[in-house]
Amino acid sequence: MTLQSKIRIAAIIATICFWLSWVSVSCSANHIGDFSGYTLAADGIVVSDPTTITGELVTLLDPQPFLFLVPIGAVLAFALSFGQRSKRRSYLKVAGGIAGLLAISITFVGIMNRALEAQQSGSLARYETRLAFWGTVGGLVLIVLFARSEAANQPPPYSPLESDTHELDVDNAT
Repeated sequence: MTLQSKIRIAAIIATICFWLSWVSVSCSANHIGDFSGYTLAADGIVVSDPTTITGELVTLLDPQPFLFLVPIGAVLAFALSFGQRSKRRSYLKVAGGIAGLLAISITFVGIMNRALEAQQSGSLARYETRLAFWGTVGGLVLIVLFARSEAANQPPPYSPLESDTHELDVDNAT
C-alpha cells in the first residue's frame, strides 16, 4: 500500500470520526448527552439544567469554530493525495494535520478547565472522551506521519531562481 493510500485512509477516518460522538457529559448518575466534533464546533456544549423547573439552558462550553480545521485539514490531505507528488504538497498535508491537532488541543484544554471549575464549585459534572475522538486524533497523527515520510522521499521543490537553460555559445552562433 502506498503512502498516498495510507494518507487517504487516515483522512477518511479523521473526517468520519469528526461527525461521531467525541465527548459524553454526565452529572451524578444522569447522562446529559453526547457531543460530536461538529457539535462542539458549531454549538458548544449546551444542556438543560435539571435543577430548575423550566429546564433553562446552561452553556458548559462555548462553540469552538476553529474545530472546523479538523475536517478541513483532513479533506485537504485527502485532496492533495491525488495528482503529482511534491515536497510542497506533502508539507501542506502535514500542515493540515497539525492545524487539526492544534484545534483539538485548544478545545480540550477548554473542556478540562470547565471540568475543573465544575469540580471546584461542587458540581458533579463529568466529561468522558469517546472512541471517535481518539479516531480523529489518530487519523490526524497518521496524516502527519505519512505525509512527513512522503516528503522525505521527494526531491526538493523547483526554485524559480534556478535556470534550466544553458548559456548560449556566442562563438558558434554564426
